[in-house]
Amino acid sequence: MSTQDLCLPVVSIIINNYNYEKYLSEAIDSALNQTYKHVEIIIVDDGSTDKSKEIIQHYSLKKTFFKSNGGQVSALNLGFKHCEGDIVIFLDSDDFLSSDACEILANNYEDSINAYQYYLKVVDEDSLIHGGRLPERFINNIPFQDFVLNFGYVPTAPMSGVAYSRRFLATQFPFDETVWNNAVDGYLIYVAAVYDEIKIINNELGFYRVHSKSESEHYFVSLKKSRQMLKAQEMYADGIQSAERELFHENKSIKNFLLGPYHWRNRLDSFVLDNVNHDFPQDTKNFITKNIIANFYRAPEVSFLKKIKNLMFYIFILIFPVKVSAKLIGCFNKYPDL
Repeated sequence: MSTQDLCLPVVSIIINNYNYEKYLSEAIDSALNQTYKHVEIIIVDDGSTDKSKEIIQHYSLKKTFFKSNGGQVSALNLGFKHCEGDIVIFLDSDDFLSSDACEILANNYEDSINAYQYYLKVVDEDSLIHGGRLPERFINNIPFQDFVLNFGYVPTAPMSGVAYSRRFLATQFPFDETVWNNAVDGYLIYVAAVYDEIKIINNELGFYRVHSKSESEHYFVSLKKSRQMLKAQEMYADGIQSAERELFHENKSIKNFLLGPYHWRNRLDSFVLDNVNHDFPQDTKNFITKNIIANFYRAPEVSFLKKIKNLMFYIFILIFPVKVSAKLIGCFNKYPDL
């Protein structure tokens, strides 16, 4: 290895998989076919019951791990434990990378950067371009720190669309598997944004797959999954405020605002549809609706028309009895563009 090679960053690609035999080979091939040669590939299979194991074994890679099913976070914990790269990509096994992704990331590498954001092209089940990209746009005119402390998030692609410095990840991993099941990608990027050490790469470095399973989970989320996300969003807000205290020794942000408008919208759904199993005992209709109105009013990413639609709808929910409200929520959730 040359002296120049020793100075180049290593990129670790951690592929987490559970029962995605149909797409898994494309994810692995995209990692193997990188134009950049300093790449480490780690595959963690989380107890798949399909033919994933046979597919993974076909590649004969050094760092492959097969574990009993414990959820995505347990797979990420194991993958990160064994990675050695300077830059880390968590690649979902139904997504895949462009061949120059690692080379472009390496060319943008800086010791002080916690995370690198880039675009993902949206493809269908057959890897054909679906149209659009994620996210639609990044923030450019507002510091990440100001944005996340005001609104509780930053526009970002899903997990495969962010790379992290191993140095930053070492301050966050391992995650408690009794608390976290999934959705740590939001936590990581939002906490990184508090430190305002994120670099935007204006390239499409990967492909996000929309298929029947992911679409149904995205738009027609069951009450159980919705409640899991509500709890994850609470932990996002706690993580943001914890990082904020570390930096400033105080909290300038307001937690109710960090949770955002759609958290409060889904929280009212949970409260109305099944109050007995609602996870927030302090909630009342008035309390949640007050936060819906306040958060939709100030939300920068929500159009004026969407704000009016949502506010009018939830005023109706506040007025009508529970049985009528439940039917209205069922109708409203059929239209994810609202």
